[in-house]
Amino acid sequence: MSMPADQNKPAWPLLYEVMEISSTLKSEYGIEYLKVPNNFKTFKIANSHSIIELLAFSDDDLDISNKQLIYDFLANRTMSDLDEVETATLKEIENKTAWVEVKYSNQYSAFFTGAYLLEMPIVSFQTITAFQTHRISCEYSIEYSDKIKVKNVGVLNIYSKQQMENHHPSLIRIKNDIMFGKGKWNPYSQPIWNNRTQTLIKEMEFPQSVEGKKDKISELKEIGEKIAVLNSWKLDSEMTSINSNAGQLRMVFISDSSHKHAYLSIDMKNANGRFEHHDYKGRHIGEIDFATGTYKRRGKSEQGEDNKGHHDLKLRR
Repeated sequence: MSMPADQNKPAWPLLYEVMEISSTLKSEYGIEYLKVPNNFKTFKIANSHSIIELLAFSDDDLDISNKQLIYDFLANRTMSDLDEVETATLKEIENKTAWVEVKYSNQYSAFFTGAYLLEMPIVSFQTITAFQTHRISCEYSIEYSDKIKVKNVGVLNIYSKQQMENHHPSLIRIKNDIMFGKGKWNPYSQPIWNNRTQTLIKEMEFPQSVEGKKDKISELKEIGEKIAVLNSWKLDSEMTSINSNAGQLRMVFISDSSHKHAYLSIDMKNANGRFEHHDYKGRHIGEIDFATGTYKRRGKSEQGEDNKGHHDLKLRR
């Protein structure tokens, strides 16, 4: 979390915005902690007041309920020496045998460097216009013994609660790391893993919402995509196109994992609120029910799974 202070704007509204972001990150993505500068409690927000100063206000100036919000906010901050950022930076230095750093306005920033190397968004206060964007332009500098290479890069930025939508895939990836450890999520054995899936299904009133409907396609696509994205799958437009024609409509997703690739698809022709699960070669390996998450492995013909390749995906035209 970054705290620039370049504009005369009251400290409390800015702090409240970030506390709202923090609360949403915790409730929707299970992200309990944000790294912050070690001196963040004494840092003057927008050249106004620090958190310590706000807590010292009388109840007339800042009521007790707002103070309690600050105490709750402080409870899930982690003040550290940025060990994870430093580790990532040192690894990058060793890999490139050069000094690396990310600068904003010609100023080195450990937070921007860490955010770029770890592919994570920062959370910034809306104190300058330049920070009111979901992607902040920075310079990535690689300094060798005899030369310096500089390239323009973008650091993801959340500056309001609404901006989380722009970073949903990266936040889902972080959630995935929290649940299973980095890189350990297995899209074969646990294709639908997020514990918010059932809540989503209930909110969308499925399957009651499609019962008796002759045309279910548009709603199944909407619900299926929401479930897939929530569980670290992403729409594969090319595979969707390859496997769709006049006689068969599919919506195909690929696992958002650098270690194991698999596919989920919705067969729109016979879809009844189910995903078809495929391995990296497109072979059908099972089915997953939207509403219950029940997973049926291929090979049990009495349960209706394809055992003859009829539901396999084509990988190329």
